[in-house]
Amino acid sequence: MSHFNLTFKTEITKPDTDIKITVLIYRQEPNEYMVPIGPPVIGQTGIGEDFKIQIEDIETAEYTVKLIMEGKTDADTEIVNDEIISSAELCLSEFKFDDFDLTEVIERIGTYNHNFNGNGDEVTESFSSTMGCNGEQEFKFSTPLYLWLLKNIG
Repeated sequence: MSHFNLTFKTEITKPDTDIKITVLIYRQEPNEYMVPIGPPVIGQTGIGEDFKIQIEDIETAEYTVKLIMEGKTDADTEIVNDEIISSAELCLSEFKFDDFDLTEVIERIGTYNHNFNGNGDEVTESFSSTMGCNGEQEFKFSTPLYLWLLKNIG
């Protein structure tokens, strides 16, 4: 069975926060259930952390990757006169499947769901390389990976 690696980097703009990231990967089964492929990968993001997750390149499958940010509080944002002066943010970069940089593709096809850390309604936005609120980013891909790459690059 062949495999490929999903890798990406994280960095937090204020390393002294309790922000963490959890990465979940699901495979869509024929019975319409999403089956987790392995345990959650959890990281305390500090100055920077590299994530590397090995995925089977099985004949035909649909996958969902969820990146969940938790732990940001109101104390992690400095506001003066209704203007944000500084805020802890989770920065995501260098998304790759093996050696193929897919950051632009993932930003184009992914979504970011959050509720402004409980201060607003739930919103769905385009995938972002910067997460300023606790929430969930999600993108989907399929195997065989080379066919998905051909459809989505460019």
